[in-house]
Amino acid sequence: MDYRKLYRYTDFVKKWIENTENGRIYANFHQIGAETGRFSCSDPNVQQVPRMSRLRQLFRASDGYVFADCDWAGVELRIMAQLSKDPKMREVFTREKDLHIITAAALSNKPEEAITKDSSERQLAKAVNFGLIYGMGPDRFRLYAKTSFDVNLSKAEAEKAKKVFFNLYREIKTYHRTIAEWPSETYCLPEGERQMVAVRCASGRVRLFKPGVDYFTNAVNPPRSGNRCRYAEGSTNAPAPGDRL
Repeated sequence: MDYRKLYRYTDFVKKWIENTENGRIYANFHQIGAETGRFSCSDPNVQQVPRMSRLRQLFRASDGYVFADCDWAGVELRIMAQLSKDPKMREVFTREKDLHIITAAALSNKPEEAITKDSSERQLAKAVNFGLIYGMGPDRFRLYAKTSFDVNLSKAEAEKAKKVFFNLYREIKTYHRTIAEWPSETYCLPEGERQMVAVRCASGRVRLFKPGVDYFTNAVNPPRSGNRCRYAEGSTNAPAPGDRL
């Protein structure tokens, strides 16, 4: 796992260097580049820079300028709370509390006030919250926690975290099960009639999947990511006052 992590970091740096001109990286941004409808970036990918501080320190603003880092607070988790209608998760957001601290307290069996913003417990909770809404299995979740949040977990620890998460946010498990059991239908595709499962996001965007073992982890993503894309594009392309959508 450590080798895969270091290889991934090395690959990032190589691609940055290959696409550098006059000390600047010129990447390509695609408004609906991903199959889920999300933004994507390529040649090189600077949208998903690893959280490793030594890598992020490679980026510098020009003299007299600063980088501005803007983000929606837990947008994917908020969308999952709405999709799953999980009462606990919705309550946390309605009361404007920190979901990662709530999860961290449950994982560590500590009171919420004992969890700080920069604590290792909260960092673990971020990996758990963002990883398990995707329906990741233990092995994939462990790799995700390591590469994305620098959190090391044994298989037993990953299994325990998963159990705590779904006990705390029970309706997310129900939502996952609903997608996993979604019935297939017959679709007329260019290659002929096929049995496919159709998954839709709130805006009506559809993705078709072949029923099978790998169906669930792919199908659980479009409703959440598609909705996020819809909100992102709506905000960045917001009409001026008086215009109509």
